[in-house]
Amino acid sequence: MLKELALSEDEFVDLCILCGCDYLGKVEGVGPVNAFKLITEHRTLEKVLKYFEETNAANTKKIKYTVPKSYDFVQARELFKNPEVDDPETIKVIWKG
Repeated sequence: MLKELALSEDEFVDLCILCGCDYLGKVEGVGPVNAFKLITEHRTLEKVLKYFEETNAANTKKIKYTVPKSYDFVQARELFKNPEVDDPETIKVIWKG
């Protein structure tokens, strides 16, 4: 899939974060199509966020992109790359009916 999208693994993770994930709030003004376009153009989430700042600063009438205040994409990126995984041998499942 990465080859078809022409993305590296890191770029794909940034795309997933920008599309919206369980770890962060959504960036208003960005959907999946726009997120893909932004990542393929800028290649990193850091550069995309810089683009948002520049675009918002240049637009005096209306803010185009709203990034949540607690947008810790670095931690989200880390969770994508190194998820917390329990050893399935230590998990006890109890079925109740």
